[in-house]
Amino acid sequence: GEPSGMVLWEHTAQIFWTDLSGVVYSCSLDGTDIATVTSEIGRPYDVSLTPHEGRLYVSSESDNMIYRVDSEGTDLTSWLAVTTPRGVWCESTSDLLYFASYNDTYIGAAPMDDTTSITVVLNSTELDGESPISVGVDYLRDLLFYTTEESINVYSLETHEQEVIAYLTGLEFLYVESYVAPTAAP
Repeated sequence: GEPSGMVLWEHTAQIFWTDLSGVVYSCSLDGTDIATVTSEIGRPYDVSLTPHEGRLYVSSESDNMIYRVDSEGTDLTSWLAVTTPRGVWCESTSDLLYFASYNDTYIGAAPMDDTTSITVVLNSTELDGESPISVGVDYLRDLLFYTTEESINVYSLETHEQEVIAYLTGLEFLYVESYVAPTAAP
């Protein structure tokens, strides 16, 4: 297989991950009880979930689609058409799904209950023409983290300022639990 994205659901003590071969899997935290959630999504790249409902959002590069499916693999829906979606992130406090459009070079957000009102959070110019790969949000500090093929970046959803926090090569995955800005030593 070719594992790509993953998310932990603490509520049920499960891990969900995507495999580029066309499968979304789940297992318990100790690696047992491996199950196929769905094999009906072409080239699933990343997965995120709503922590209370357990709805999964899965990006598919080959289908140019973000799908929604419940954690048991039922109720699979084509949720949002996006050109080459890569990273997805459910921000449950604001009920927004953030996503990275690799080929169209932008990061967007859409309400989880209304895909007709998409907001472009960062456009191609703001991304310096670099294609975003993954996204993560620290809602406590209103920070959006995103990766490109060369760097990890942080963007303030409040002040709209951004900065590169690390230069990397070949980065493919990012999971952000929280971010604490560095402070000077006394």
